This record gives sequence, structure tokens and C-alpha cells, in this order.
Amino acid sequence: MRISCIVPTYNSAFYLRMGLESLTLQQLVDNVELEVIVVDDGSTDNTAAVVDAVRSANVRISYVHRPRDAYANRSRTRNLGIAKASGDVLCFLDAGVIVPPSFFQRVADRLGNEPNMVLAHETYGLYIDPEEEDMSILDDFAVERLDECMPRIQQLQSWTDPRSLSAPYIHYNLSLLPAPWTDGWSCALSVPAQLVDTAGGFDERFYGWGVEDCEFAYRLYRAGAQFRFERQAYAFHYPHPISRSAAKEQSLRDNSIQMHHMHYELDTECYVHYLGLHYQGFLEKLRTLDLSALLPAELPQQWLRDESQPTPSGRVLAIGIDRPDWIRSLGATHVFAHNEQVSSLLREQLPESDIRCLIGVDTPYEEGCFERIYISDYVRTFHPAIIRLMFSELKRIGKRIIWLRADMDASPFAEVDPVLANRLKEICRAPARSTPAPFDQEYAPSRHKRLVMEKIYWLRAMEVETIADETGLALEARSCPAPVCSC
Repeated sequence: MRISCIVPTYNSAFYLRMGLESLTLQQLVDNVELEVIVVDDGSTDNTAAVVDAVRSANVRISYVHRPRDAYANRSRTRNLGIAKASGDVLCFLDAGVIVPPSFFQRVADRLGNEPNMVLAHETYGLYIDPEEEDMSILDDFAVERLDECMPRIQQLQSWTDPRSLSAPYIHYNLSLLPAPWTDGWSCALSVPAQLVDTAGGFDERFYGWGVEDCEFAYRLYRAGAQFRFERQAYAFHYPHPISRSAAKEQSLRDNSIQMHHMHYELDTECYVHYLGLHYQGFLEKLRTLDLSALLPAELPQQWLRDESQPTPSGRVLAIGIDRPDWIRSLGATHVFAHNEQVSSLLREQLPESDIRCLIGVDTPYEEGCFERIYISDYVRTFHPAIIRLMFSELKRIGKRIIWLRADMDASPFAEVDPVLANRLKEICRAPARSTPAPFDQEYAPSRHKRLVMEKIYWLRAMEVETIADETGLALEARSCPAPVCSC
């Protein structure tokens, strides 16, 4: 097996030297070859001299330099490395990422018989800023003694990989998560070359900071990749100053929105508003949500006859409705499904309809596209911040918004301790911080409680109507019999 290690860099000569030195110390068996490709995105420091100084007989190191221009970005740099690579496996390491001598042998062992496996390597020191953290733990650090130094580093919580907090609970099989691709960070990522070819490399339309690696991992996921959190072949991100500017945060949000506009899928739509475990919890909620507990027992027949008349444009949208007979009765030409399983079933049973997996906060449709939009009590299971976004979007794309409201105000879900429920509501309604993504920050004091809250959230009808008024949405409520069974 041949492994190509692609190292993008820009004015990081000091950190690059340590990373490359660790690559020259790799211990490989005879049937494993390693090539290293350093891609310099227009550095003005002594990067080229560092590469020359570190070259060794053990590892073939290639150096690619591209002059800096207005189109420079991380995706282009990595793609230049992909174009030069000849390996069966491509490993992406950031400049300054140091790996132990057994790293690439373990990669070869893991991926030798796993053509669809992606390794997200556990990476220590990712969020350590030497200007803020006590760095005395690295006083006697040496690249060649990485394995000896790591035990004491691993004891410090702030130096650990945040993904390691949840990974043990899923036995390091990230594919058990609703969205494993969110853990596909390119600081240390190994991918079979064939999968990279299928996915098409990194998208070069991303500028600024963030998301380009997760978008690449998302396409790997859509191509059938399985993801594993790899602890044995770990990496150490040597600390360097971290920018925490508002511009960086805004770039992350802008790139998240751009990713959604490239795909228009439910998971990319939600990714803009939920981060980390919050996002996984939200998707898991949608993946397991049973709409039978939310849909009315029946639709009023007289009202249905009046409503089902042909529309001028012929376009009618149904949201939160998974019964094919109802969708036909409502004359819906388009449906937003709340998970992939429901989406697939509806496509089989309604081949004449346009079925998309979306929640409806950011859609690809033009203003006034739909004559009517029907929503069910499904909308009451969302946080008010999401409902506001949804109502603003439905107001934009729909001419009439009709809420099929079941005659019930109590939650149809399992009973939750009232004290806990009230406390959770206090948390989720706390004032948001002033950031580009305030919704994610609302829960900062009690992040684990937010996951619980997502599963039990239920808004009273009056609260939904208040949000509609706040967003200027003329919401037409149609009272319907409550569901026969509550779950």
C-alpha cells in the first residue's frame, strides 16, 4: 500500500518543521510506502528551506509552491496535493500536526481491507492557545519523544479532542451518529483515494475560515463512506496563537450557509443553526420522530373539498405530513420530509410529487412559489428560534400558510418531570449572546440539558400564534380532531 500525506501550509515554517520531522520517523513494514506532499500556498517565510532541511532517505518529500493570489484558499491548496498524490490512501495533515512513529502503519492496517472507511484521527491540542494556556507541560517536549510526552498531555481535559467525549459511547464508530461527516476535520484525516475521486476533492468556492473540510466529508458520506474516530493513530496539534475574531465567526457561519446552498438538504439546512452534539441531537430527534402522535385523527371533509381546488400555479407544499393519502387529498405537489427514511417512502408512493428532505428555514424556491403551504403540529416540536426562521421563509415562498392544528395543547410525548421541564424552558429562553450564531449560544451554560430539551420540546398553540404575529405571517389555523393515540 502507498500512502500519500498531503500537508498544506502558509507561513508556518516553525510548526511545519516539527510536523515533517515526525513524518521522517515513521516505522513502516516493507509493503507500505509513504510519500509526503507539502503544498505551499504562497508563503513568504522560510518554508522552502525547512522542507529542504528535513528531507530524508526514509521518506520521499515533494514540495509544491503556488504564488499567493486572490483565489488562495485551503481547498485549492489541498486539491493541488491531491493532484500530485499517487497513493492508495490520502492522509491530510495540517502544518504543525505531529504524529507518532506508528501512525502510518496503523493507517495502513486500518484501511487495508476497508475501501469505504474514513479515519478521523484523535487530535490533541487543537484548541490550545499558547498566549492563554500554561505551556510548561511542553518544556521538555521533543518530536522524537512524542509517545513519551503524550500520557501527561492526555491527562489535561483542555488538551483533549472534543470529539473524544462522545466517541466512547458509540465505540468510536462515528457512523452511528446521524451526521458522522461533521467530525471529518481535515487537520488529521485519512481517506481511501478512490473515495476522494468519487467525492471530487475539496470545493474551492469556500473562502475564509471553516466548513470546507466538513463539506468534503459530507460528500464522502453521501458517497457511502463509513467514519471511524481513530485513537491509536493519534495526532498532536502543536499549539499556536488562535484567532477568535468576529470576522472568523462570521466566516464560519457564511460558509455553513454556502454549504447548504450547494446541497439544499435537511442536514445542511440544520447545520447552520446547530453545532456539535446539539446538531446530532436535533437530527436524532427528527430521525426518530413519529408523526402519528402529531397528525390529526382526520381532516374535516367539507373544508377539504373547498381547499382541494386546483391552484393557478399548481404548486402546493406539505410540511410535517407523511401520509400519502392526505398529501394527495390536499393536492400537494411538493413535500418536505423530516428524515431520509420518510423521504424515500414518499418517493416510492408518490412518484408524481417533488419530495425533499428539508425543514423549511432556507429553501431553493422563489418568492411566492406556492399557492398554499400546509403545516402540521410537527412545527410545535421546534425551538422558537427555528420556528421564527421557518415562518419567515414560508411567508416568503407561500401565498397562503395553513396550519392543520389538532385539538390538543398538552404534549403528546412521554411525561417529563415538571420541574425539569420548566427549568429546561428557562434555559432555552434565556437571552442569546451577541454572536453570528446566537441560537447555539443560548444553551452554553448547560449544553447537555439542551439535548434533553430537544427531545421533549412542545409549544402551546398560543405560542405558535404569537411567533406567527411576530414574523408577520398570516397563519390560517384549521382546527382538526386530536390524534387517536398519544405516544
